[in-house]
Amino acid sequence: MPKVPVLPLLTALAAAFPNAFSLHEGRRRPLKIGIHHDLLVLGGAERSRELSAALRSYTLNRAYLRAMRPGAVRVDLDGNPAGRVTNEDAARARETLAAIEAKRQAREAAKKASA
Repeated sequence: MPKVPVLPLLTALAAAFPNAFSLHEGRRRPLKIGIHHDLLVLGGAERSRELSAALRSYTLNRAYLRAMRPGAVRVDLDGNPAGRVTNEDAARARETLAAIEAKRQAREAAKKASA
């Protein structure tokens, strides 16, 4: 399956829902569980695959994963509180962040070994 370019859609989401989405990584906040469905209802159904890819990219971002602390407020499309990050959510985020870091370190080690 070809890679979906996500930046244009993330830019559009940040423009349409600035209280939920931010291109500035330091401003990313945990999103409401099920926000994908909210976006589909608002007319994103024809772009479901692209929307899924964009949300995956957004939520796998290191800054987003660091924001997933236990008790952190999740936000809906308007930026209103929509739940909290559970201990389990935070643990998954830490595991994902650790896996991303391990891959990065492995790439760097392989690059040094081949040089």
